[in-house]
Amino acid sequence: MNDQDTIDAALFAARPQRLTNCTTCQGRGHVDRPYVLKHTPMLVGAPTSAITATVVGTAFIFEATREASEIATRAKRDVAFYFMDKLVIARPNDDPDALARRWWQEFYGKSYEESVNDR
Repeated sequence: MNDQDTIDAALFAARPQRLTNCTTCQGRGHVDRPYVLKHTPMLVGAPTSAITATVVGTAFIFEATREASEIATRAKRDVAFYFMDKLVIARPNDDPDALARRWWQEFYGKSYEESVNDR
């Protein structure tokens, strides 16, 4: 890992721990709610100036774009990651929900709302 990769990884590590109420104990305890983006030192197809990330676990595009947009805005640099084999680039101050909706339209060929209505 080079110096820039170390700096980029620190951006991910600096995120606060996210807790949610435990559904098993009906809110008397808390469980960690992990982030879906993890730093990766290299990503094929990503701009060389972008912070690169990998989606881990089961993720929803809206959650991934929110995390990427937050990091991009904080770092003032693009964040790139693949979601279902499609490159996504979040830029500083991007609207994460609009970014997710564009991805949805391009990937599925219809809007998120149309997909929900089809269910």
